[in-house]
Amino acid sequence: MSASSFISPFLGIGFVLLVFWYISRKKSREETSKKGNKNDLWYLVKEYLKVTDRQGYRIVDLTFYSRANTISFLREQILENKEFLEKRREKLFNLKKKRLERFGKKLQRKLPIKKVTYYPEHEDYHRKIELYTLKVIANKNSTYDEYLQEYEKYIQEDNFRELLKQKLIGEALSKITKNKTINSRNRFLVCFKTMNKSNVISDWEAIEIELFKNTNPNSKEKFKVLFTASINYEKELHWIYSQQYKYERGKVERVKSLELEAEQEEKRLKRWLKIQPLVSFPKECFQKVKSKFS
Repeated sequence: MSASSFISPFLGIGFVLLVFWYISRKKSREETSKKGNKNDLWYLVKEYLKVTDRQGYRIVDLTFYSRANTISFLREQILENKEFLEKRREKLFNLKKKRLERFGKKLQRKLPIKKVTYYPEHEDYHRKIELYTLKVIANKNSTYDEYLQEYEKYIQEDNFRELLKQKLIGEALSKITKNKTINSRNRFLVCFKTMNKSNVISDWEAIEIELFKNTNPNSKEKFKVLFTASINYEKELHWIYSQQYKYERGKVERVKSLELEAEQEEKRLKRWLKIQPLVSFPKECFQKVKSKFS
C-alpha cells in the first residue's frame, strides 16, 4: 500500500472534522450573540418596569420580532398570519373543502392571475407607529432629525402622499430622496410576561425598541438599544400571531421533551437498582472466599 493511499482516508476524516468544528464555532458565536441581545432586551424591559412603577416584578418570558421596513414584506407577514388562522379554523372545525380547492386550482391553471393583497387599516397603523418612533429617536439622534425634517417637507406634496399609500414612510422617503440609508432602521417588537410579588403572571405585553450602531470607537459594544414606545400587544397580532403560536408551541414541546428525558432517566435508574445486587454479588462472594483462605 502506498503512503498516499494510506493517508487519504485520514485526510477525508480530518476535512469532515474541520468542517464540523467550523460550523460548531459559528453556531456557538451566533448563540452567544443572540443571548447577548436577549440580555440587553431583558435589561431594557427591567428599566421599563421601573418606569411603570413595577419594581420587584420578574420577567418570566420574553421574545422579539423584527419590524418590516417595506410594505411588501409587511403584507407577506399579514397574509401569512391570515392563512395560518384559516388553516387553524379548518383544523378546529374540521371543514372539508377539497372539492372547492380542486375547482380553485383548475381555475387558477386556466386564469393565472397574480393575487394582490392590500391591508389599508393595518398599513396605516404601521405608518403611525413608524412616524411616532421616528419623532422619538429624532430627539436623540441628529441623523434621524434630518429624516424627520425631510418627511415634514415632502408630506406637503401630493405625489409623496400618493406614494405613501403604497409604501411605508422610510421606504417612501428613501425612494423620493434616492437615499437608501433612510430605510435602514432596525426596529423590534419585544413581547414579554411578568410575575408580580403575589406570583401572578401577566398577559403578554409589548414595547418597541430600536437598534443603532455605536459610533463610539472606544466602546466594546457594537450596538446601542433604545426604548421608543409602549405598544398595545393585541394590535400587533395581525402580523405576529403565527410566530407567537409557534414560539408557545415550541416551549410546550421543549417541556414535554424534558419530561420524557426525566422519565427515561428514572427508568434507567430503576433498572440499575434492580441489577445492582446481581452486579455486586460476585464481588461479595470473592471477598468471602478470600477471607477463608487468608
